[in-house]
Amino acid sequence: MEFLWVAQPPNAPAAQGTSTTATTARRPHNPPASLNAIKDTICYLHEYRTLVCKQHATALQNLNAHLRQHHGVGSQLRQQVVASYSDREWIRNPQEIQLPAPLGPLIAELGAPLDGFQCAEDECEFITININELRMHRRSAHKLRWDKKDSTTYRKVNVQTFFRGRALRRYFIVHVEENCEPSALGEVADVVQAQLAQWEETRKMKEEKAQVMDAEAAKTNKTGWFKRTGWLEHLANRN
Repeated sequence: MEFLWVAQPPNAPAAQGTSTTATTARRPHNPPASLNAIKDTICYLHEYRTLVCKQHATALQNLNAHLRQHHGVGSQLRQQVVASYSDREWIRNPQEIQLPAPLGPLIAELGAPLDGFQCAEDECEFITININELRMHRRSAHKLRWDKKDSTTYRKVNVQTFFRGRALRRYFIVHVEENCEPSALGEVADVVQAQLAQWEETRKMKEEKAQVMDAEAAKTNKTGWFKRTGWLEHLANRN
């Protein structure tokens, strides 16, 4: 069963002959959702003992609040969803989740990996997606001056996090498979280069053919129009 989360309905047109200076606030109207449909979006990761919303790619601390605030689910259905996970032991505190080992596989439920920076100092596990946070970390934690041109002070990594909230983020490094096939942009560039080379070759052939035709015409007609226009001198300079 497919359903949509509607964040805000379209504005209804004002009735003819009524004033639009004051409006009455209305609650968004959401299409009815089912327990099974919601459970297709909310999943339980057994290995990490946490609930994750796949639509928002984040682990959850309060399932009831998340369904109300971000999905507009009604009270009765929210109670059913929460009750369906009551037998699961799930971690709500980000600090208690055991992060995966570095360079492990992607966790698909957490969305696409982010571009991150890892401090390059020995035994330092600081990771961020904000280069300014890395700069402040190196100054405060390692008492080191920051030189953004010195790429040896950090390593570029691909990261994920269970929680998206700023104060809840704990990044871990994941391994991203490299695409061995040529990229679409590379293929387009190759096609363009081949077409340009073919065009240049055709242009040269036509130019050489035109020069031969001009030379033949000059041999058979050296009076009249050729003399008046100075065409012979022009052809001589080209050959």
